[in-house]
Amino acid sequence: MASYFIDTTDALRCFLGEICSLPIDPPSFYVDTEGHKLGRFGTLDLLQIHVLPLQETFIVDVLTLKDAAFDTSFRGNSLRGLLQSSSMPKVFFDARNDSDAMFSHYNITLDGVVDLQLMEYFQEGREGRGLIGLKRCIERDSGLPSDEIQPWIQEKEKVARSFQDAHQDHLPSQTRPLPENLLLYAAGDVENLPMLYQTYRRKLTKQTWQMVKSETQKRLRQSRQPHYDPQGKQRGKGPYRRPLYKENLESTSNGPGKAKASVEPLEVKKRKNTNPSKARQPSDQRRKAKPAVRNVEVHGRDSLIAGLYKSSLAVLPSESSLQAHEATNQKMLRNRPINFVKEGHAPEPRKKNQNKKQKQKQNSAPGHNSRDAPPPSHHDPFFSSFSDLFLPNLDWTLCDKDCGWCGHCYEGFNMIY
Repeated sequence: MASYFIDTTDALRCFLGEICSLPIDPPSFYVDTEGHKLGRFGTLDLLQIHVLPLQETFIVDVLTLKDAAFDTSFRGNSLRGLLQSSSMPKVFFDARNDSDAMFSHYNITLDGVVDLQLMEYFQEGREGRGLIGLKRCIERDSGLPSDEIQPWIQEKEKVARSFQDAHQDHLPSQTRPLPENLLLYAAGDVENLPMLYQTYRRKLTKQTWQMVKSETQKRLRQSRQPHYDPQGKQRGKGPYRRPLYKENLESTSNGPGKAKASVEPLEVKKRKNTNPSKARQPSDQRRKAKPAVRNVEVHGRDSLIAGLYKSSLAVLPSESSLQAHEATNQKMLRNRPINFVKEGHAPEPRKKNQNKKQKQKQNSAPGHNSRDAPPPSHHDPFFSSFSDLFLPNLDWTLCDKDCGWCGHCYEGFNMIY
C-alpha cells in the first residue's frame, strides 16, 4: 500500500480534494495519531489516515503545520470538519488519548467515531474485563499470515528500542526529516484496521452494536473531562457488560446495524415430582380447598342473648362491619364485669389496678341499682334495634335483678369497657 507524507498546505489541499464524496458504509477513514505522551500533557505530532477506497495512507505532519493541519480547507472541506462530522464514520483503535490530544491542543471535538477496541470487547462469548492492545488483535483476528504481520511487529519493536537506547526526551516522531522506518511504523497502525473492522463487525448483533456506539460516545465525553488521566491505570479495564439474551448470529457484512440475530425463546422448566411412587392426579380430580368460613358465631352457653342475637342477624339488614362490631360487643358483654351508674352521676373511668375492697365498696354504694339509672345517652346498635322491633311496650328497668347477665336491664345502664 502507498503512503504519503503531507507537510505543506498545498499537499494538504490535494489530499482534501481526493477524499470528497467517499462512501460511508463500510467506513472509508481509519485514523490514528502519534505524539510524545499523547494527550493533554504531551504533544500531537502525526495524524495518520488510511483511506480504504483509495488503498492509500496519508500521514499529516501536525508538528510542522500546527493549526493549519486542521483549518486548511478545499471546497469547504477540512480535516477539522471531517473529524467533527457525525455523519462520516471514522474508525479508531482506543480513541481516548487521541480525542484528549485533539480537544486539548486544537479544540477539536471528535464525533462519528467507531472504536475497534470496544468492538472486540463486546464480542459474544468474550470473558473478563481486561482490554486487548492493537498488536494482539492484529496477530489473533486480522486473518493475515504470520509472514505479513512479522515485518510490522519487528519495525515497531525496532523504533521503540532505538528510542530507549538513545535516552531521548522526545519520540522519533518529532525528528525532522522523519525517518523512513517511522513512516512504516505509523502507516502500519492504520493499514490493518479495515481487516479488524470487518472481522469484528460480522460477529456483532444489533444489541451489541448499540453497546459499542454508546460506550464509544461515553469514552469521548470522558476524555474531554478535566479529571481524565491519559496514563491512568483504569484505561486497561473495560466497561460493565450487561447480560445478553441467547442469540443465533447470521454472518453478514452489510455494515453498521445490519447484523441479524434471532432470539430463541426461553425454556420453561417444569417442576419435577420428588415422589415417583405417587402419581400426579389430573386437575379435575384434585381435592378442592374448603372455602373460608366468614360467618360470625357466638360461642358460649345457650342463653337468651345468643338466640336473640342470631335471630336479629337474620332479620336486620346489616353489613359485615356492623356484624363484626355486634359480635365484639356481645363477646365483651359475656366476659367483662358490668358497673351500674347512679342517677345524675357520670360513669367513673375504669382503673387497671383496683383492689378487691375498693370494688366491693363501689358495688355496695347506695342507689347503685339499675332501677334508678337514667336511660343511656347512646345505645348499642343491636340491643336498641332489638327492643324497638320485638318488645317495644315493655320496660325492662322494672326488673328486680341487677346482675346484667340476662340483658333485661341493659337499656337502663351504661356499660364501661
